Amino acid sequence: RGAKKLDAWAEFYSGVGRTSCDECVKANEAIDKKPPCDKCLPPLLEFNKPYLTLYGFCSDQYIVGPGGAVGLSFLAVDRAMDYFEINQDERVDFWNKVRTLAAGVLARQHKAAEAARAANQKR
Repeated sequence: RGAKKLDAWAEFYSGVGRTSCDECVKANEAIDKKPPCDKCLPPLLEFNKPYLTLYGFCSDQYIVGPGGAVGLSFLAVDRAMDYFEINQDERVDFWNKVRTLAAGVLARQHKAAEAARAANQKR
């Protein structure tokens, strides 16, 4: 349930192919306009909100290797679930949703990086 919407959020969180939120806000503020967040953000289904909140809380906790990010630190996710007092019987569902988001983010970022490398090799 809601897997397509989570995938849309993974695409958004990956940052691939779009201006960052910070850059967009600054650019719009410079011309006294409100940023068009309502057009950029994917739809938020209420039942996905807890998973997105948990992911957002941990989204800067990726494990990075020489080639870039390799995975989300699930130690950080576990600690965040403690912080948000997520019941033990709900944790498997939270793990699965956050893993889905992290995998979607990384897949898009790795694909974009590979395309950039291939384009640079052609030069």
